[in-house]
Amino acid sequence: MMTVRIKPGVVMPPALVEHLVGAGTALPRIAMVVEKILCPLGQVTITSVLEGAHMPTSLHYRGRAMDVVVEGWPSRHDVVQTLRALREELGKDYDVVNESTHIHIEYDPKG
Repeated sequence: MMTVRIKPGVVMPPALVEHLVGAGTALPRIAMVVEKILCPLGQVTITSVLEGAHMPTSLHYRGRAMDVVVEGWPSRHDVVQTLRALREELGKDYDVVNESTHIHIEYDPKG
């Protein structure tokens, strides 16, 4: 399986690790989706959790959101396909948002 890089200086708080990083949780599934669509070209890098400027109400500040960059997208179709697959794989408790420079993924249970 593809490895996920963490940008130097990114802080991984326990709440994020619990919901996004642990075995069977979001991060391994994110890597699986990217690998399936882009293999062997794709690479996932976590670029921000608590670091950086986010909206005041952002779940980043509660350790429940991360920004990732997917390197190796050769076409716009791959971006759309990857986002759709991530939303399907992660389910309703995760929000996947395509930002201009990254993908924002947050754990936000809907009840």
